[in-house]
Amino acid sequence: MRRRGAAGFTLLEVLIALAVTAIALSLGFSAVRDSARTSAQLEQTVLAAWALDNAMNALVLQASRLEPGKQRSRETLLGREFQINSVIKKLPGAIPVMQLSAQVAAAAEPGRILLEQTAQVTYAPAPP
Repeated sequence: MRRRGAAGFTLLEVLIALAVTAIALSLGFSAVRDSARTSAQLEQTVLAAWALDNAMNALVLQASRLEPGKQRSRETLLGREFQINSVIKKLPGAIPVMQLSAQVAAAAEPGRILLEQTAQVTYAPAPP
């Protein structure tokens, strides 16, 4: 009677396969985590840009009624709240020009500025 070789994998082969699988899964999960983090940062930056755009457009539309100084406002987009700090300056000269500067930060972290924008607009001065 002949004895046939045992069928199946040895313990060493199974352990090596498990190690390779564990390394591959670890790298895959790491890539997914980094991708999710990048996506969240990109979403926050895009929403901050929209909030800043909305604030600057509101300032431009109100330019003839604005007084120089600082303003603070809040805007909520897709459940995220942003704080917008604006500075309004009237520039000297024959043509009435106003400089509008705004910074946007997440309301939870008002000290961390996400974006800034400055614009100069002409305006119709109020009649004397």
